[in-house]
Amino acid sequence: MTSTTVEASADEQLICPLCDYDLRGLVDPRCPECGYAFTWDELRDPTRRLHPYLFEHHPERNIWSFRKTLLGSLLPRRFWRTLFPTQPSFPRRLACYGFLVAAVVVVPFCLLVVERVYRMDQAMRAQRALHTRTMTPQFAADLQAQYGSVQAWMDQSMPLFPSPQYFRFRNITGWWDLGGYFQVAAFVLLWPWMTFASLLIFRASMRRARVRPVHVLRCVIYTADAAVVAALLVGAFWYFSDAWFPRTWFWSGVWWSYGSDGAAPIAIGVIFVILTYRLWIAYRRYLRFEHALATAIASQVMIALLTVKLMADLYSASWGR
Repeated sequence: MTSTTVEASADEQLICPLCDYDLRGLVDPRCPECGYAFTWDELRDPTRRLHPYLFEHHPERNIWSFRKTLLGSLLPRRFWRTLFPTQPSFPRRLACYGFLVAAVVVVPFCLLVVERVYRMDQAMRAQRALHTRTMTPQFAADLQAQYGSVQAWMDQSMPLFPSPQYFRFRNITGWWDLGGYFQVAAFVLLWPWMTFASLLIFRASMRRARVRPVHVLRCVIYTADAAVVAALLVGAFWYFSDAWFPRTWFWSGVWWSYGSDGAAPIAIGVIFVILTYRLWIAYRRYLRFEHALATAIASQVMIALLTVKLMADLYSASWGR
């Protein structure tokens, strides 16, 4: 099979979709600047310029395109067969999609915080009423001698909203029972930007330094949106955990240590595997990297080490206070 030089008219643009290199006059369908392999037909095919439902390309139907993009990206092999570098990228729309996806994680988390704050406040009020009814004169005298008054002891041991004592680290991780879900939500929100930074490092060292960062960001954003579903499932587990595993006030700390923080590393580990697989598909089908799997794994190893370090620091702070 022989290759022929592509003839193009003066006003026809044949540029590399990844790095904008002028491809006119080349013989082989491979960009000499970034190494991207292509076919001449796909550069000229007008049907590959507009995606059928991508949020970037359909500002006239924001809700519809957001829903279709989020659901479509859940099947990465099928999704990346419809998205090509030849389709124009719009960084603002892409960033907007990323922030909307993040809001899907943040809003339920905020609602969960409100629900747990209310629950803790009701429990504290019930404990105050119980101690008021059952407190002996000798116990009250001992508390007054140690804390100055019974009220001061209650304010410190059983704070009510919005007392500053109410927001102590131990209360947030224990009483609020948000430790595990907070870790999962924080990981999901930070993963795209940590991955984007790590992939830019590999881009510079793998003959792809000329690839425009927006294409790397595309791979990351449309990979990370699946983690939203996982985060919502984890949040639903913690929200309904009281119904599945009934607990009393006295044993709250025990159930928290096994239910919330204890399950967070497992949840994050599963999400890690899913995201690594999805990133590999994106790099292989969209950027057409020769070593897509190795690149995805190497970037995630860097993030895994950083995540383990941060979680270890968080656990140390939790046990140390």
